[in-house]
Amino acid sequence: MKKILFSLLATLFVVGLFAQNNTARQTAINNISITTSNAERSPAQRAEAVTNQIAKALDVSKTQSEAIYQINLDAALKMDEIGKYAQAEIIPRKHAALFEDTNAKILRILKPEQKTRYKAIIQKSMQYRKMQSIEKQ
Repeated sequence: MKKILFSLLATLFVVGLFAQNNTARQTAINNISITTSNAERSPAQRAEAVTNQIAKALDVSKTQSEAIYQINLDAALKMDEIGKYAQAEIIPRKHAALFEDTNAKILRILKPEQKTRYKAIIQKSMQYRKMQSIEKQ
């Protein structure tokens, strides 16, 4: 009886550890934000950070990583331009369009199994939810 109880407790403990690890990883993945402007970081730094997050989440090749970095860098530079020159009321729509365009470009680079995972990640992201709310307006 003690062996069964101990085995059950050990199993619950292990399951709890895996659940915490997956939750932490999923939280990090959900925070992938290609176009989020951050005054403290340059466009290149933002692009590199996002590319690293995507690379870890999807296990991309070096060639794919370099192409994704270039796409993210272009998006970050465009984000800065939008922030400087666009009228305040149209900025959310421009951000949504940039988000959509950036994701379409990244999807062209990925392999089929990576595309499926990337789409799932994007749909869980805060940025995707913001884009959906903008489209409803």
